[in-house]
Amino acid sequence: MLHMRNSRVKNDSGLQALAYFLDKHPLPEPPTSTLTHLAELVLMLNAFSFTKKYYWQVGGVAMGSRMGPNYVCLFIGYKEECILSTYTEFIP
Repeated sequence: MLHMRNSRVKNDSGLQALAYFLDKHPLPEPPTSTLTHLAELVLMLNAFSFTKKYYWQVGGVAMGSRMGPNYVCLFIGYKEECILSTYTEFIP
């Protein structure tokens, strides 16, 4: 099985963003730790085949994964909030 290592959103950064937004939810059920662990399993146990070769996605979210678009949007939203929280000038 070959390993794919090219990714844009690193798993630890993406899971940190996921936990950040889950912690903001008024009813944390199931717990954030449970949901981030399940997300980590989705990210780490993703395998696929292409031209009769099998690949294992070991970093980031795989293209075509149902979790991908939401995961990336949460990551970008987290980065935006981090940047805006340090910005002291007028925000249009």
